[in-house]
Amino acid sequence: MISSDKTCASIPTGNCSSSLPKKNVKTFLSGIRKTIKAVLGMSAADLIHQLNPKIRGWANYHRHVVNIA
Repeated sequence: MISSDKTCASIPTGNCSSSLPKKNVKTFLSGIRKTIKAVLGMSAADLIHQLNPKIRGWANYHRHVVNIA
């Protein structure tokens, strides 16, 4: 029996087919672009320090989504 929870773990076969909403991806990428444009005078290391938590946090939040592109 499949529960109403849509996570992959709740499906007995382990098959999961879901993808990220396009609006969510666009919002994330626009935030990344703004960050890159805001730090144009900084070094690459400083840019990486600014982007790393944002990218890691977004990836951890969406880590259970399988992209079906």
